[in-house]
Amino acid sequence: MISAQHITANVFGPVAPVRFNLQPEVLAVRCPFDVSRYDDALFGHYGISMPSQLWQAVPKRRCEYLAGRMLFQQLLHHYQLPSCQLLNTLSGAPSWPAGYIGSVSHADGNAICCMMPDKIYQAIGIDIETILGANSDTELASHIVQPKEQHLLLGTAAVTYAEALTIAFSAKESLYKALYPKVQRFFGFEDAELIKILTDKQQFTLRLTTDLTPQLTMGMLFHGHYCFVEQQVISLIALPSC
Repeated sequence: MISAQHITANVFGPVAPVRFNLQPEVLAVRCPFDVSRYDDALFGHYGISMPSQLWQAVPKRRCEYLAGRMLFQQLLHHYQLPSCQLLNTLSGAPSWPAGYIGSVSHADGNAICCMMPDKIYQAIGIDIETILGANSDTELASHIVQPKEQHLLLGTAAVTYAEALTIAFSAKESLYKALYPKVQRFFGFEDAELIKILTDKQQFTLRLTTDLTPQLTMGMLFHGHYCFVEQQVISLIALPSC
């Protein structure tokens, strides 16, 4: 087996901040990774435990998991927090250090992670998606958005339809990640609708189409931010603490 010391520099690219037009600023970092160079020895190199649910997973899934946890370590260092493992709850969601909330995502060789004190934000969801193909089929689009949303996407200036559809896809994924800790159950793309994209400010607005909890009710609005990084869209929803 190739030692982690020899391959670590070739698996993960440079860690870079991701910035959104949002105050207070959310601390988010990303990095590229090369699955073809992945080796299990990297878990030991970074002092990260491989969870039992990954023992039978393919290398791609292991590498994605490791990339997100490596970025989490970077955020721990920023906040001068003691080293710890970012473990998953029984539902599969990450369990963040006490006093902090965060979110992690990965897609096609890139990972992203954010973490903030919960006294600033009560919920955060971040997502990264590769821009969908220009010829994305109707069935895929209908799974992500409803006809009224389709009309909005087709009329959005300054971005292509494929880019707008990817923004919608990523935005709804971010909403799911932000709200899941409060909802504690699955909810789908149809449970929120995209009602606005401001391309000049790289912002979007989602509206719930159903009641998710007694506090998260139909008609509630959620404002988010997005940015383009190479051929991918990164979206963020951060709910301020009261």
